[in-house]
Amino acid sequence: MRDDKVNEDYTIAACCQPIPGDEVVGFLDFKGNVQIHKRKCQRIVNISTRQGDRLLTAYWKTHKVRSFLASIVMEGVDRHGLLNEITNVISNDHNVSMRALSVKASDGVFTGDIELYVPHIQELKKVLKQLGLIKGITSVQRKENAQNVP
Repeated sequence: MRDDKVNEDYTIAACCQPIPGDEVVGFLDFKGNVQIHKRKCQRIVNISTRQGDRLLTAYWKTHKVRSFLASIVMEGVDRHGLLNEITNVISNDHNVSMRALSVKASDGVFTGDIELYVPHIQELKKVLKQLGLIKGITSVQRKENAQNVP
């Protein structure tokens, strides 16, 4: 993962949860650990102005790592059977595993958050597209910053 040599000792940044297919950059912290972030991660944008010399060229080499955490947010019109359709899309139609699912409904409108383990960005895009086709879902997208960035 480093500029001139492959470094397979790294961690995936929890703030932006990059997955294969995302443009990424490495950040070498003061302890010598490499964290992989999305290139457009707000934390990296902030760091680059102060510690740009600690940023490293990074690329995906996915044959050893099987899945990555990705978060989805969605909203729409609540109806009977909607949750069943959502879970069917995730569990039956794609090469993903669900980590968490939270859905809230009020006054006929629902909001939901889903955390999935996906092998690469193409699979996540397929999930997003198919969820968007479900009757009643008005918005579905990848949650870009899964955790608050200090």
